[in-house]
Amino acid sequence: MRNVEPGSIVSTDELMSYALLERSGYKHGVVTHSAKEWSYYDYRHDATHHTNTVEGFWRLFDEERDVRSSDWIGVVEPA
Repeated sequence: MRNVEPGSIVSTDELMSYALLERSGYKHGVVTHSAKEWSYYDYRHDATHHTNTVEGFWRLFDEERDVRSSDWIGVVEPA
């Protein structure tokens, strides 16, 4: 992730390959959609994890161009 500063908080869904983010220096939170979880507060990072913003962004393209994906990432840059 060349454009994301190490130490950033990254929120994703439960795709297994995203587990590599913490080993790469990012603060990672997973939203488990398969368990009907849409957001949660993570005390380790003092952040609420969700993928709603990025899903809304991609939905603009879904409706116009019929693009489909089930894996989403949300990023919060460090202060």
